[in-house]
Amino acid sequence: MELLYFLRSHKRFCDLQQVTHDISPTTLTRRLRELEKAGLLKRTVIPTFPPTVEYELSNKGEELRPMIDLLTHWSRRWVGPDREGRLVTDRTGRVVRANE
Repeated sequence: MELLYFLRSHKRFCDLQQVTHDISPTTLTRRLRELEKAGLLKRTVIPTFPPTVEYELSNKGEELRPMIDLLTHWSRRWVGPDREGRLVTDRTGRVVRANE
């Protein structure tokens, strides 16, 4: 859910790594592939050297935006963000309670 929240505009892999700091690159890649396979995001490869990859919500993912926003608001209220305002996740990408 957190990944979908941050995909409000085109994001590169490194941008997503910064906002999902507790997820390993391997797990992040796996999650992005799952979301792409489910049709919730689009992956665009830009032919540069090295290649640049951007992600954005697909039309199907955009339809989920109001629900994603509501769930994110609920999570921040009841689970709590970290000091930078991000949701805290464990190594598998699951949201966990913020340390206070």
